[in-house]
Amino acid sequence: QIGTWTRPTMTFASGVALMAFPSFVSVMLASLFGGGAVDSPESIFSYSGDLFDAFGNATFRQASTTFVLLVQLIGYIAVARGVWFLNASVSPGNQRMFGPGITFLVAGSLAINFPSFVGLLTDLLVHH
Repeated sequence: QIGTWTRPTMTFASGVALMAFPSFVSVMLASLFGGGAVDSPESIFSYSGDLFDAFGNATFRQASTTFVLLVQLIGYIAVARGVWFLNASVSPGNQRMFGPGITFLVAGSLAINFPSFVGLLTDLLVHH
């Protein structure tokens, strides 16, 4: 039986993506948001417009910043898991992992840049 280059190529690509993880995340963010920079958690207040103005106290701001940090951490884990799923999808019998791998990559990228994502949703749902 003659093998294919699919599995070694995907294993190599997954290894490169994990070795150069910050650059890989920047490429994913540039693909979705047009820029590769990760937003700071405090920037959610500038992106959300007047949505959070009703909750102007310091306790809410600190809790929101902590929540955004947690979402961003989960986003990094999701991107790494997406790369792992894509790597596993080329193994025999695991082709069903390709779709979840892409989903984890996209959802993780949205979570990493959660303040921009909230800004996009605010513009879409509140201002229009």
